[in-house]
Amino acid sequence: MTVPVSRPSLLITLTLCSALSGCGGLQSLRSASAPANKLEVPANADPASLLASADAAYTAQDWSRAEQDYLALSRLQPANSQPPYKLGNLYTRTGKLEQANAAYAEAVRRDPGFDRAWHNLGIVQLRQARSSLAKAAESPAPDEPEVSQRAARLTTGIDALLAPQRPAK
Repeated sequence: MTVPVSRPSLLITLTLCSALSGCGGLQSLRSASAPANKLEVPANADPASLLASADAAYTAQDWSRAEQDYLALSRLQPANSQPPYKLGNLYTRTGKLEQANAAYAEAVRRDPGFDRAWHNLGIVQLRQARSSLAKAAESPAPDEPEVSQRAARLTTGIDALLAPQRPAK
């Protein structure tokens, strides 16, 4: 489903996403995901079987198994953008936003035209920004009250961007 976005909302989103992506750099999928021992891929691994196993585990909300299988599939198929994308979805659902950020970034590195991965990367970055801004809004500095006020306004703006949209009638 395509959600219409107003020009100011799009501008705010793009500004926040570009600012966030430059702030800390993107970690590699390997370092943000799991210990190295989880990344070992058996020599006789079958991509189709790994994908079926990962998808079944994801559906069953067996996050640990799904993560292992998607990580293995990601290593087995280093040009395929789907395994890191699915890892990004898994990490988002389990509240691991740093790992989700790294996974989506890996998906778009592998396929720069992967619009859904770009979208999800932006959403995760907005959620991360909202968390930081909410902390700034909670504890105003006595000598800089405008900082916490601006953080509160930005938090409200991000909440509006992330709110579910109703289709136009």
